[in-house]
Amino acid sequence: MDDNGRLVPSSSRFPSSVEGNGFSSMAQQLHSMGLLFGIHIQRGIPRQAVLKNAPILGTEYHARDIADTTSVCPWNTDMYGINSQAPGAQEYYNSILALYSEWKIDYLKADDMQRPYQWKEVEAIHHAILKSGRKILLSLSPGDSGLLNPESGYVEHLHKHADFWRISHDVWDDWDQVKHHLTLCAAWSSYSGKGHGFADADILPLGRIGPRPPVGDIRDTQLSHDEQRVVMTLWIISKSPLFFGGELLSLKTEPEHSTLRMLSNSTALYIHTHCYNQTRLPPRPQDPPTSVVWCATCQPYTNSTDSRTQVQPALVLALFNLGEHLIGFDVDLQQLAFLTRTTVNHTIPLGAEVIDVWRGNSGTYTGTVINTLNWNVHPHATALLLLRIIS
Repeated sequence: MDDNGRLVPSSSRFPSSVEGNGFSSMAQQLHSMGLLFGIHIQRGIPRQAVLKNAPILGTEYHARDIADTTSVCPWNTDMYGINSQAPGAQEYYNSILALYSEWKIDYLKADDMQRPYQWKEVEAIHHAILKSGRKILLSLSPGDSGLLNPESGYVEHLHKHADFWRISHDVWDDWDQVKHHLTLCAAWSSYSGKGHGFADADILPLGRIGPRPPVGDIRDTQLSHDEQRVVMTLWIISKSPLFFGGELLSLKTEPEHSTLRMLSNSTALYIHTHCYNQTRLPPRPQDPPTSVVWCATCQPYTNSTDSRTQVQPALVLALFNLGEHLIGFDVDLQQLAFLTRTTVNHTIPLGAEVIDVWRGNSGTYTGTVINTLNWNVHPHATALLLLRIIS
């Protein structure tokens, strides 16, 4: 902690932070590699700052003037909340964001912000980012699905003040949690994207979970390979941010590099970046209760030898089988185009080239379908399909 109650990196853990350098050298190195740099903070002011009654930079106020000692995070008690109405409160947040701006950070994850939702501290951090003059993306954590009430003003507040927001508690390599997220992501689909920020389904619990996982021991993910694809497909079609939750160094030593291939699938990443109007389709009476279908529109995917596909938006179809038996899906392409608001000629048969995204390193062309797509999906598995419209 510096003299003004602002947490700074320890030089024993981050040697490049010596002599007050903070994270500047690390950020510079990452930026030179074409990467962005982010840090994780907890809302409020350090308890040790309050104990020392540290002065707030550029003001006559001190830590005890702004600390709310009744506001303490239940899972990490290192910080006190801030009384946002107190003189000096905004200036304290301004001071820490000015420091982060000096370090050239690009992404700020602020924890203990949504259980309960900290309306005033969200605003204070947002205003401090604006005052810093640096473009810093703000992510709020953890999530609380009970907050999704359009009449509460919560969604509008998120859209105005944050770039990402978690929608649940922590997600780990647990199949029941994955299944629950199909419901959560569907509930948030209407409020995510479209220039308003993105609902965050949490990290991707894939690969090697370590080196010090908060839940359980170090391990390979307990999700099967098919279940891992379910996670990737859901996060992609719902446009959740993709944050890898495993150990990066283990990716190159993993047999067959299966996780790395999944994370770097260029067609899947194209869909994640360029799809819109994403929605979960309502179940039909004849559908098995363990079947789930998502769809979206995608900007034209131009890697095609057929010139007819160059001017048409593509459709994206995500099929999920959450049950224990094979499911045969049948999807009407005209209905799919209507639900995703894709402009097509409804007076003629609708055809599409089908790319099976998870087959091969970047998807495999499997043929052309007319009017109806039929596809089998195994238990606990998914299909992510890119349909290039031919009309």
